[in-house]
Amino acid sequence: LRGNSMEGANIREGDILIVDRSKPATTGRIVVVMLNGEFTVKRLLWTEKGTYLMPAIISSFSSGLTAN
Repeated sequence: LRGNSMEGANIREGDILIVDRSKPATTGRIVVVMLNGEFTVKRLLWTEKGTYLMPAIISSFSSGLTAN
């Protein structure tokens, strides 16, 4: 793993992740996704306004995104 965007979830640069592909991707879960040919690890947030991949440094989805 490279980068520090998931340190808030205790996932650090250099960590090796084991992924269980049988778990459903639901809002609030940490997911591994492929974007533009590269893998990224983020917390998934689904709202009425869209789907967002959030870094774990934002606690409790406090980014100002709301489902209102």
